[in-house]
Amino acid sequence: MQAYITKYGRSNDLGDWRTNRQRYNDERNAEQRTSGSSSSDTGRWSKQATEKILRAIYEMGEGVNQAQLRRHLDISSGGVSKRVSIATKAGLVENGGSDTGRRGQALRITNRGRTIIGAMQEAA
Repeated sequence: MQAYITKYGRSNDLGDWRTNRQRYNDERNAEQRTSGSSSSDTGRWSKQATEKILRAIYEMGEGVNQAQLRRHLDISSGGVSKRVSIATKAGLVENGGSDTGRRGQALRITNRGRTIIGAMQEAA
């Protein structure tokens, strides 16, 4: 029989492994409840990512699409899509129509996004 090495010691069967995994999950959930958030850095990460997207759109000029933004930031297309989605839900960026067709959605900064950019420039 194969033994598994876990955080809680050695387990000899799959049932013990599941028990240890549940114990680990319970500890992690308890830590998250005491810290007051579901993830320790999710809010900070999404704020930094949103500011990075806003800054890039501002620097590149409004009307850029996600493919151009991806090349400028050198991140994956999924990463750009997720960050743009977060910024759109926050009301900072809008996906507008493009003159070249439906596929290349032009990104534009909203008035709310402009106030954040202004605050970032004042802080710098």
